[in-house]
Amino acid sequence: MATRTEIKKKIYNTRGRIQKRMNEIIIAADKDGKRALTAEEDAEWDKLLADDQKEQKSLQRYESMWAIERDLGKEERHGVSKNKFPASAAGSLPDDDDQQRSDDLDPEKREKMVRDAFNGWSRCGGDVGPTQCQRHAARQLRRSCGQKRWDSPILGNEEFQEYQARAQGLHPNRLKRDLTISTGSSGQYMIPQGFISNLELALLYFGPMLRVSDVWRTSSGNPIPWPTMNDTGNIGEMLAESASVGSSVDPTFGQKLFGAYKMSSKVIKYPYELTEDSSFNLGAVLPTALGTRLGRIINKYCTTGTGTNEPQGIVTGSSLGKTTASATAVVYSELIDLIHSVDIAYREQPGVGWLLHDLIIAALRKLVDGQSRPLWQSGLQDGVPDRLLGYGVNTNNDMDSALTTGKKIAVFGHLPSFKIRVVNQIRMRRLTELYAANDQEAFVGFLRIDSKVMNAGTNPIKYLAMA
Repeated sequence: MATRTEIKKKIYNTRGRIQKRMNEIIIAADKDGKRALTAEEDAEWDKLLADDQKEQKSLQRYESMWAIERDLGKEERHGVSKNKFPASAAGSLPDDDDQQRSDDLDPEKREKMVRDAFNGWSRCGGDVGPTQCQRHAARQLRRSCGQKRWDSPILGNEEFQEYQARAQGLHPNRLKRDLTISTGSSGQYMIPQGFISNLELALLYFGPMLRVSDVWRTSSGNPIPWPTMNDTGNIGEMLAESASVGSSVDPTFGQKLFGAYKMSSKVIKYPYELTEDSSFNLGAVLPTALGTRLGRIINKYCTTGTGTNEPQGIVTGSSLGKTTASATAVVYSELIDLIHSVDIAYREQPGVGWLLHDLIIAALRKLVDGQSRPLWQSGLQDGVPDRLLGYGVNTNNDMDSALTTGKKIAVFGHLPSFKIRVVNQIRMRRLTELYAANDQEAFVGFLRIDSKVMNAGTNPIKYLAMA
């Protein structure tokens, strides 16, 4: 099998060839009297765009797989079994009194114990139920396979930032350190690390909002005010010798109140026969399903939520930066005006970029500047995103997708000025009886969040509206 470097090199080379041909088509049409693309050129360009998007998705899948492998690779290198609880020297399970306490086990054995306990919890209530090994593992962790709820600790702010980096394709050497979940006393070993890895990555990869925003975690869901201050209208002064500083000039203070709105994955069902198969790894399947569903709903509200009895979306909370002259088209100068509508103090900070629907990206990729140079720059290096007029592009398909009157088709600015609050833990419930008549197991996940644009009056994020 090809190495990771070889796979990335092949994908980037393919994207480079595609981008070169796309540029040739656009430049030729622009130099030929700025004519529209012919039917053949338009068809070829659309096919090239589809091929480029296919390569991007392929790389994203590889990155997701490699990130999970990095988290689980340590156990695999040491030959830890994924499905069987380690037996004693005599070949049978030891008694509780003789069993080494779970707190004293090395991390690999403890992680394996947690995985067995979790899979036992997922099987409880059916005809087969947990195995003896799985029940024993749960007892050692002071838990029960029969409990109705299983809480999944979320990553702390620093650890989540490392997952954000991984989701954006940054090289692991650029990460600060190995991932951890939390301290043991707060639940480090209450759910398998692999489950957390899969769940967090599924949330991040589905939509861009959890990647590009400033995510902060709280242990409780009580309303929390976030103070704001605007002092941009005040400047210092020059004084004569021994002159008084005069009266004070105070900044403008305000606050944003963050609540906690409950999001649900909806019920996830599957045949009970899957739990009877010892090779079925529920700890790998559930987080992908839960994470994708929660990722969809979180990205939706964090993009277009009204802010009234629901989270505020980044489009809703941003300010008008530019309105197009046409109701059906965007031109180069209007994108420049949108960029410069955001104060330079924000544009020079890390995290500045675009949010665009994929169909809007397709339209903007055909634009050129006054010298017939394409505005679009494909990211052809590891960790380098596609760029539009020098700023990174993030695809968000919960945004408006059509160049029609009144649509807010582009968001630009300091994206970390959009704050997402995530409360406590992702809670999972097993619905044993509800679908018993169909011989099905069912699970549902819950997570509470809120989100807002932190705008003290200086408008760090702006949108482009169609006339």
